[in-house]
Amino acid sequence: FNLVLVAVAIFIFFGARQEQQFNDVQPVLDMAPVGNAYNQHAITLHISERVRDVANYLLTSYQPDFAVMQGGSLLGIVTREEVARALAEGRGDAYVTMVMRRDVVRVGADDSLDYVRQVMTERNTRVVAVYDGEHYRGLVSIEDIVEALQVYRLLWRQAPAQAKAA
Repeated sequence: FNLVLVAVAIFIFFGARQEQQFNDVQPVLDMAPVGNAYNQHAITLHISERVRDVANYLLTSYQPDFAVMQGGSLLGIVTREEVARALAEGRGDAYVTMVMRRDVVRVGADDSLDYVRQVMTERNTRVVAVYDGEHYRGLVSIEDIVEALQVYRLLWRQAPAQAKAA
């Protein structure tokens, strides 16, 4: 019986701690623009590329999502999952336009990380396109937002320490 109480106490402790950590960085998430979280050096695809080309990019980079571009216009997104599905179906020679998602959710570069996270949840997508006005900037995924959250959390913790040292 005592073990059950200890387990419940531990569960409550870690849940409260996690909520406190989220509350500590919530102001940063509300203010930090998504334009700071996308990969500015991402590989983009041209409409002439094939699925097997994207498979090679998956092997040689950490990038899981690729923008399909024609000139400066975003046509769609190819994800790791779509590449894997196409390869499993024997469609490695297919053009990326045949497997790309065309229904790309669009957010503004000035939108907050928290707002974009909410949009992703509401629209049931893990990657969105970041625009500055009509100019395409890049893709941001839920993993990018989590990573930004971790970095901002570390910066947030250092800020009071640096203020005391100054």
